[in-house]
Amino acid sequence: MILSYLMAIIVLATCQEESDILSAHGGIFRVLEWTEFELAKISAYHATAEHHKLMEIIRDKLNNSNIDSESRKKIEKFLRSHRPPKFLETFLSEDDRDSLLKHHLQGHQRSYGMLMFDRLFNLTREKTMAALRYFGHHEQADILENAECYQCQVSQMAEQISTG
Repeated sequence: MILSYLMAIIVLATCQEESDILSAHGGIFRVLEWTEFELAKISAYHATAEHHKLMEIIRDKLNNSNIDSESRKKIEKFLRSHRPPKFLETFLSEDDRDSLLKHHLQGHQRSYGMLMFDRLFNLTREKTMAALRYFGHHEQADILENAECYQCQVSQMAEQISTG
């Protein structure tokens, strides 16, 4: 099933400017030569929160490249400082990942957000906050961390997502 979604992403990726995809993180990955298929995998792994697989792709690409030493050091530093928490490798099932990818491809951001939200908040409080911070949602993590009633705040956040 993922392969058919990858093919759909390839079509979408070719319609998008390559620079749009590679502009993330200050564009440090532009120095590496990417194929359309690799860019599609990157998009899919990002959409399905498989950041550990993203790191593998980048590491493999870096190991097989002849880029300048300064760029190499920047990417190596990025890989060290952005290593995902280990629990994120398994907090989603394959069915969850398939659904997330489908929602992503179809532009159903609310459905995507609700599924991700549900899975995140089935984790322990500490893991939920760590995941939110890893995904760049520091404000939401801070709100939860300082909430007098954690469950009340989670319910309020769920309501905000569901109403768009």
